[in-house]
Amino acid sequence: MAQERNTVEEAFPGDIIGIINPGLFAIGDTISVTGGFNFKPLPQFQPEIFARIRPTDVGKRKTFDKGMWQMAQEGTVQIMRSLNDQESLIAAVGQLQFDVLQYRLRNEYKVETLLDPLPYTCSAWLEGDPTTFKPPSASMIVKDHRDRVVVLFGDQLMKTIARDRNPDHVLRDMG
Repeated sequence: MAQERNTVEEAFPGDIIGIINPGLFAIGDTISVTGGFNFKPLPQFQPEIFARIRPTDVGKRKTFDKGMWQMAQEGTVQIMRSLNDQESLIAAVGQLQFDVLQYRLRNEYKVETLLDPLPYTCSAWLEGDPTTFKPPSASMIVKDHRDRVVVLFGDQLMKTIARDRNPDHVLRDMG
């Protein structure tokens, strides 16, 4: 039952089990004694809203970073950072993800945060030399959690302008 916790040696189809996870497993991982499984990866949806986030108390930065990392691992939000690594940026499909992030940081990690929405509504991975890329004015270049260069755009028109202006670069939709 939901209120009980028991250690089990064997699980059956339909059982819901929890695994103590010191960062070894992520959402979508498959655990098997025998192996031989090959599942498609879980989809990662294209973010549509972006924001800067920071702790209100700089003394809680380490706890803030730990909470952010944990929730990004769970898929609550995607973390991005400015090219100079000075700012934490977050990306999500909807505002509710930001609300959940702030609620959990406050209640589980005891960290109050400030969230500043950014004026971007779409994004793409940039393939090609970022130093020669000519971004439109309503855009921002950042890096994702895998150090890939991402361009954030104010709207779809700015993305189209960037494609037209940069024929030697490829803009790949995130997903």
